[in-house]
Amino acid sequence: MQLMEDEEFHANMYGHAYTVKKEDEKDSEIKELKATIKNRNWLKNHDYKWLVDENRRLEQELNETKIDNRKLSEQIDDKNSYLKQLREKGVI
Repeated sequence: MQLMEDEEFHANMYGHAYTVKKEDEKDSEIKELKATIKNRNWLKNHDYKWLVDENRRLEQELNETKIDNRKLSEQIDDKNSYLKQLREKGVI
């Protein structure tokens, strides 16, 4: 069997021979560019924009919740210190 210059010789696990066309640099570069284009198209996709907007909304909600928790914690500390003062004075 004579191989063309763009083919490689392979054998499978049963010892059967076959040829495979070599992947040259241009073919691999084309595949890489197609993958890059596919990724960029995905970034332009409406679903991606929705996900970014939803992420921003959730981050804002998280920040607001953290602020509310801090305020509630301060109120609880204030009440506890007020009760402590009342106990020290013997009112309670």
